[in-house]
Amino acid sequence: MSEIRKYLLVVIIALASVFVIWSPFALRIEQFWGINFKDKSMLTIAQNYDAMNFLVVARSWYDPTIIEQNYGTLVGERGTRYFAAHYPLYAGVIAFFDLFLSGPYAIYVSILLSNILFAISLIIFFRRFATDKRMIIPLAILAIFLPPRILPLRAIGSNEFLCLTFILLSIVSHDQKKHSLSAILGALAVLTRSPAILLFGAYVIEIVWKRGGKIKEILGNLSPYLMMPLALLVLWSYYGIVYGDMLAYFKVGGNLNLYVPPFMVFGSELPWVSGFWREDIMYLYIFIMMGVGLLWERSRRELNLRLIAIFSSIYAFSLFFVAHRDVSRYSILIAPLLVLGYGPYIIKFRFHWLLYVLLIPLVLYSWNFILGNIQPIADWTPFL
Repeated sequence: MSEIRKYLLVVIIALASVFVIWSPFALRIEQFWGINFKDKSMLTIAQNYDAMNFLVVARSWYDPTIIEQNYGTLVGERGTRYFAAHYPLYAGVIAFFDLFLSGPYAIYVSILLSNILFAISLIIFFRRFATDKRMIIPLAILAIFLPPRILPLRAIGSNEFLCLTFILLSIVSHDQKKHSLSAILGALAVLTRSPAILLFGAYVIEIVWKRGGKIKEILGNLSPYLMMPLALLVLWSYYGIVYGDMLAYFKVGGNLNLYVPPFMVFGSELPWVSGFWREDIMYLYIFIMMGVGLLWERSRRELNLRLIAIFSSIYAFSLFFVAHRDVSRYSILIAPLLVLGYGPYIIKFRFHWLLYVLLIPLVLYSWNFILGNIQPIADWTPFL
């Protein structure tokens, strides 16, 4: 298969899966497979968290006065400062399309663009790091569906996949020794979603490890990557202007969900944790830690995987301190890296064919999730 066809195939699968998820909403189907879509429309897609919040950022750029006057219905008890939790780059994509389209349509186009860029970045990533080139397409397809939380998230206005695009391309550029480009892409990832700053920590560890005690070489290699924390500092300085507080992001309440000691997600009294059915989180931990272990095992033979193993380890460790029922969403930023770790076993035993069997429950799960994750909006007028 030619390179262009590889890109087209994965892009088409990514977009087709989004259209499948959108179809009952677009076609105004009332019920399907026991799921009730009555009175739902494509606005339900735009209404899912956090699309409307990014639209508010796109139109206000965090200005509290504009938010209060035009979007007061979305201002809860956390106040206008809550929007500081929604970093600006994905909002900038929505803002661009909002110049030509109404708000919800700008969100739909941003979703499609994010899926296209994500699919392309997966091919580039697996081309660089997959040892067997026959693995590229199967791994890329798996990475747009696993873990299951990815499918509903790709179909709504979320910033994970734009962030993942920058992360994957930054890692590839670093491996190609294009450090300035890698740093720029890393900075863009940081401005898209806050946990991307952990990639900077991975670069620091990898460069120090590679250069040993050679301080001059360490500083020379590390200097371009200072753009990543600098980008964060610039953003927080802007928060200082609009909110009067550079640390507004940390004072939103409910956006970090980090607790000490680790594994507090199994504590039943925390705000974003409810019920005692949490066995699925244990399965997620197992999937993550086995994937990280496989990456380290492979990095002993394939040295270019060491950075990926380091970043995956740092990120996986941070997840143990996340106390949120939706911890699977937090894990998305390393999901393709874990798929790479499992890659040889997936291909050897043809596990990727199991995906076809699981597509039906995956789609049903996605519809149910989207129907239950709706942001309350009584009046659409300010958002059109």
